Amino acid sequence: MSRTCSLAASRMHRHLINNPFGLPSCKHQRHSLNKFLCSDRKLGAPKFSTCRSLKSTLDTSAKNLQQLVAESDDFPHLGTLQHTIALTDCWYLTHIANATVHTVSYLTPSVATALLSVPASVRDTIYIDSSARIISIQADNVDRRSNTLASIIDHWRTHSTFPMLEHLRGEQMAIYSPSGSIYANIDRNCVPVFGFVAYYVYLIAYTHHRGADGQRELRIWIQQRSSSKTWHGGMLDCTVAGAIQAGQTPDESILRESKEEASLPLSVLAGAKPILPGSNRLVNMRQVDGFFRPACGFGYELELKAGEEPVPSDGEVEAFQAISVEDVKRKLKDREFMPNAAKVLVEWLGRKGQIAEEDISLEQRKIVFPLM
Repeated sequence: MSRTCSLAASRMHRHLINNPFGLPSCKHQRHSLNKFLCSDRKLGAPKFSTCRSLKSTLDTSAKNLQQLVAESDDFPHLGTLQHTIALTDCWYLTHIANATVHTVSYLTPSVATALLSVPASVRDTIYIDSSARIISIQADNVDRRSNTLASIIDHWRTHSTFPMLEHLRGEQMAIYSPSGSIYANIDRNCVPVFGFVAYYVYLIAYTHHRGADGQRELRIWIQQRSSSKTWHGGMLDCTVAGAIQAGQTPDESILRESKEEASLPLSVLAGAKPILPGSNRLVNMRQVDGFFRPACGFGYELELKAGEEPVPSDGEVEAFQAISVEDVKRKLKDREFMPNAAKVLVEWLGRKGQIAEEDISLEQRKIVFPLM
């Protein structure tokens, strides 16, 4: 892209960030707002020293399930004053399509500073406008954008810029453009650094157990993650949960993960249904460990018949257990579930009429980033 086009894009983006995102229009306002940054953006998931629970030292149980959902999706919502405040110092990774500037992700100042320190020869197609806090990849195809990101990551790893990049997963995740096509591919462990949307699938398998009194009781198959897993080891999760790999659809991913984690055959999985109507997207956003972390999950439900049950197969799951709704809600409040899984389960329980209306709001988050 020419210098003239770059300047035009810069001016266009400056106009956009002063309107849809509600950013303060002058430095004095930004400086004043910065003094009042809400505590929400400081929240992060603590490290887990045990395999049983995620408990705050100040509050060991949620007052209600709505509070739990809020903690797993604690970044201020779009269109609020708190959202404007939280983005006061943020940078924008952008993409230009059809003369329109689209925001692909939010970058924290530490990441922007790290990008500025990368030699121009390594940054290659990256354009940076420091005054407008704009960063854009000007490569015109998926491979070049992916290679540019990979070169930057290699540079950061060589210089130990971000500890979380020390170990890569070797598993690619796709980033999407406004048209819904793939924008770039990047190692899954690097997604949070760039603030890209991470994509996951979840399966909630359940059964109806007939008790001694003859009544049918809803029970949910819950997995306990292997204690050897680096992140949230030993915690509880949905029946099946996993990342959507680059090039796969949510449907393909849930079939793969269900076979790998729970040994569920295709004949059984044929009965799985989306949790939400329409797009079936469950979107949440947090700011954890100094990075923006938007996530988009696709949820599925599956009723298992007598004799059908999940069985661990790939070493990532410690065990499965079918437990009652009341036990699930208690374990949710006691922080025994992974944060993202907690939101999915509460959403599902609410839609099944298992949670009182005053205890939960099923409002879906809106974000400006392109989604698959």
